[in-house]
Amino acid sequence: MFRSARQAYSEEFRHATGESLELVFAVVQFDRYNAMGTQADVTTIRITQSVRLFIEEHARRTNPAECCGVLSGANGVITDTHPLRNGADNPETRYFATPEELFAAMRRIREAGQSLLGVYHSHPRTPAYPSSSDVEMAFYPEAVYFIISLEPSIELRAFKIEDARIENVEIVVNP
Repeated sequence: MFRSARQAYSEEFRHATGESLELVFAVVQFDRYNAMGTQADVTTIRITQSVRLFIEEHARRTNPAECCGVLSGANGVITDTHPLRNGADNPETRYFATPEELFAAMRRIREAGQSLLGVYHSHPRTPAYPSSSDVEMAFYPEAVYFIISLEPSIELRAFKIEDARIENVEIVVNP
């Protein structure tokens, strides 16, 4: 029987922690109006230069494997990075945030009074565009998904992914 990515991830999380995956999703609640501004449909996202540089460095450091992590901030500006270990069976072509680290990152975000605003990962050898597995693993429809490509040149792009729909999001880098 075919299992969805969410079902597989839920089972992995339950096995690793003994807890329900739904706890992870409940730890940081989204308020898209406060987190992302007043727009329900996000067309731009603001990040700091230090966040942009961190994502690039994380991608270079883990190459040839994909890096992954979550991004947080307040008032629609991403200011903090939370790198996660890629626990995928084939980390050169997929990413899978380990449940324990994801839960810990969500807790840190909540304790800092921030919101989860983004999820990032790298494509070491392919363009910065969501793959079918990226779309399947897009569990947070309110978040912006960042993909950094390393080849043929470094490119950071952002997307909204909801119900298998992919929409471009403009990245505005603040000093």
